[in-house]
Amino acid sequence: MWQTVLGGVLALAGGFGVAFWQARQQARLARDEDLRDRRSELYLDLLTNLSGRVSYLEDRWYGPRNAEDWELRKQLDARIVLFASPEVRDLWKAATAAALNLHSHTIEGGLLENDGSLVHDAGQDPTYARLEDEHERTRAALEQHLRGDLGADSLPAP
Repeated sequence: MWQTVLGGVLALAGGFGVAFWQARQQARLARDEDLRDRRSELYLDLLTNLSGRVSYLEDRWYGPRNAEDWELRKQLDARIVLFASPEVRDLWKAATAAALNLHSHTIEGGLLENDGSLVHDAGQDPTYARLEDEHERTRAALEQHLRGDLGADSLPAP
């Protein structure tokens, strides 16, 4: 009879152990999904705001201009610290710096028409061409890292 009781106790303990393990797994999966969702939102915001409105670099034409821009930059920075890797922060800073350099040269180099569009031969300016290439390269590096971080390239095709 004691073997039956012992078997019942062991079965009960095993059942509780499995239930506890499953609950821990579900909690971990929920945390992982929440982090992935937060990163997805952050990464979308980073790419959306890559134009320089919230750049870490500023000059008289570029970077935060008003309290709303400064608050947005503060929020993005806090979210980067909490949810992204140091590599993401470095890549985002590099991409915004490249955008600043391109923007500054475009303004100061007289490469804008009165309506704000680029002059037709801006690409002939070697500095502009170099800065545009740097801007595209840093943006592509950021995009590639973000896609890899989210596993977007490993998703099945629709």
